[in-house]
Amino acid sequence: MMSHTRTRAHRILRLAKLLAAALALLLPAVLALTASMGATLPTLPATTPRHAPPQPHPGHGTGHHRAPTPPTTLPQPEEPMTPATTYTRAQITTALDTGLRIAADAASIPATDDRFTLARSAILTLLDTPSASRTDIQTLHTDPHPTPTPQDTHYTRDAVNLAVTTGIDLTASTTGRNTGNDLDNLIVNAILDRLDDPTTTFEDIIERNYSEPPATVRSWL
Repeated sequence: MMSHTRTRAHRILRLAKLLAAALALLLPAVLALTASMGATLPTLPATTPRHAPPQPHPGHGTGHHRAPTPPTTLPQPEEPMTPATTYTRAQITTALDTGLRIAADAASIPATDDRFTLARSAILTLLDTPSASRTDIQTLHTDPHPTPTPQDTHYTRDAVNLAVTTGIDLTASTTGRNTGNDLDNLIVNAILDRLDDPTTTFEDIIERNYSEPPATVRSWL
């Protein structure tokens, strides 16, 4: 019995050695074959996705990108307009009286002369009635309106400019002068400058409006 068992074990051992030797011989060939198959393995084509690609949304075109819609520009609020400068009748009357006095003193003519008093009446009349004629002015000069305009009535600078320049021109024609002269120009400058700055002097008026010194301007009057 013992002899039989040894014989079986001997056969198994011998078979194992034969298998090991066979594997040792086959292993290099298997490795070489595996490497060769990996280098020449063909690339499989990409598979078709199971889900269809997304379709363009209606109205968004078919494959083309539409230019983006420009942002809406909201209207900007308009800046408030600066109110025009206005002057009360009291301010204008003060500038008128002092401007006429400066011009009269520079010309060495009494401020009660007709060319000054009539100019005053003409300018105040034209402030309220820009279309007043020379006859209207002469009438109001000799017979003032019984109900004078309130002193807090406001006038724009354009209205004052028109009344002053027109009033001086009408005064010149009324007193026998067809056109204004250097004294008339000084009266206009003096009244408007005093309206802007009640402290303006004769010298200030000459500096702002003339290229000659005060003494030269005096010699023209």
